[in-house]
This record gives sequence, structure tokens and C-alpha cells, in this order.
Amino acid sequence: MGRRKVKVKEKELQKKQNAELQQNQNQLLTSISQEKSSLTSFPVSLSKQVRKQAMAKSHF
Repeated sequence: MGRRKVKVKEKELQKKQNAELQQNQNQLLTSISQEKSSLTSFPVSLSKQVRKQAMAKSHF
């Protein structure tokens, strides 16, 4: 009887830990994708500014 209860407790603990790990992984992935999107949008806006300046200079 005692051993079976211990096994069940271990399984419950493992499930809990796995769930926490999964949550942490999801949080990491979302923060990474957010950083990636901000990084990729930065050069785009920068190149747009440069292009605008180049166009303005070429007009005068």
C-alpha cells in the first residue's frame, strides 16, 4: 500500500514539474518571437528612413 502511494505522489510531482517546464518554454518562445519581430521591424523602418532621405536629397 505504502509503495503505491509513493509512486502516485511521484507521478503527480512529475506531471506538475512537466507542466511548469512547458509553461516556462512557452514564455521563452513568446519572448524570443517578440524580440525577433522587433529586431526584424527595426531595419525595415531604418531603411525606409534612409530611402526617404535619399529621395529628398535627389529631388533638390
